[in-house]
Amino acid sequence: MKPRSRFFLITVIAISAVFVSVFFASCLTNETQGESAYEIAVKNGFEGSEEEWLESLKGDDGADGIDGTNGKDGEDAFTLEELVDYYLENNPGSTVEDFYASLGLDVTPGIKSIVQTALKSSVGIICRTTYRTPMGQSEQAWSGSGVIYKLSGNTAYIITNYHVAYDSYNNKYCENIKLYLYNRVLEDDMIEATVIGASKDNDIAVLKATSDLFLENTVQEVKVNTSDPVAGQATFAIGCPTLYTFSVTSGIVSVESEYITTSSSENVRVYRTDAALNSGNSGGGMFNEYGELMGISDAKSSDTTDDNVCYAIPASLAVAVADNIIENGGRRFMMGVSMNLTDMTTYVDDDGIIRTIYTYEVSEVSKESAAYGKVEVGDIMVSVALNDEESVKIDTSFRAQEYLMNARPGDTVNLTVKRGEETLTVQMTASEEYFTAI
Repeated sequence: MKPRSRFFLITVIAISAVFVSVFFASCLTNETQGESAYEIAVKNGFEGSEEEWLESLKGDDGADGIDGTNGKDGEDAFTLEELVDYYLENNPGSTVEDFYASLGLDVTPGIKSIVQTALKSSVGIICRTTYRTPMGQSEQAWSGSGVIYKLSGNTAYIITNYHVAYDSYNNKYCENIKLYLYNRVLEDDMIEATVIGASKDNDIAVLKATSDLFLENTVQEVKVNTSDPVAGQATFAIGCPTLYTFSVTSGIVSVESEYITTSSSENVRVYRTDAALNSGNSGGGMFNEYGELMGISDAKSSDTTDDNVCYAIPASLAVAVADNIIENGGRRFMMGVSMNLTDMTTYVDDDGIIRTIYTYEVSEVSKESAAYGKVEVGDIMVSVALNDEESVKIDTSFRAQEYLMNARPGDTVNLTVKRGEETLTVQMTASEEYFTAI
């Protein structure tokens, strides 16, 4: 039986940028960005001066020029991707943008390069089930997409949508799931996968699969960017709108954050995009202009009067849920605090982006909750931190809730509030009794 595509979507981003072949005419060290690209190259075995390294980057007809033979002992020199990976590994918290800034450059990789990299972390998904009807036994199949979130040897964890992994015919997770990789669509190349957990409320599921195909150099785990989407930001999606065929589409972020109700979940937090979406793309990756995961394709408007109204789950939420499922069995800590919006302030940041800070007041504290007796009605929420981590400002309605997805039993939760004229930090313990299914 040929699988039918389940529910919708691919949100891809409009990338109108021209492919740029970069000639590195200078290499500037930015002390706030960690090691420069030249320093990284030397640590990786390059022998020679900075001028010689720059010369080795030149290619014929303006190409990258980083695939020559200027490495140590005649080995191949380092590819741009290798330099980026090394930079990110040795500068925790840095981004691809920081790598280019360390070179004194403000450029993005070419679109072709971004797509080819993103394809390495993309998978197609086929689900099959058997169920009983008044007429006897029947079979059904559907398809979706996913991204390789974590990869260790020949074992991979894949993020997709709850509605892709859920068998609604038997009211349980699908038990017959197979994956396929880009340009690996033969029957012998199908990879069996199992659902290790899911969150219906957030429409996210995590699959686990083991195969030697994951060891190939055409496969890698996705690079993630958890920054909030910005209106007008370019984004593109990769998924499988038709069976065994990966497709790329593009658009921009239309609305930065909102909540929608789908056929399987209520009040899912998403961002909106005008990218064209297609059935079978649900669960696939949405990438930014640096090829980093910025969201998981989720849905498109079913209103026939709407044009290009499509939705993706922000990467910050998707990976927080995925980590919780992998590390904590899919349970989240509940403080027991309800809030009301009382004020909002808009400003322009240093990058020219319009930002809004929301202020929330505690409207209710549940009895027998972690916050009961410590947080009071009327307190203004300021920030929250786990253990000795840096605090996170509660500047949106979802910030604390999503951050606390990272809480594990026994953690200390530090909540800073403003009470009258006083600002104070209260502590609560994330005891087992305060955890609930995500």
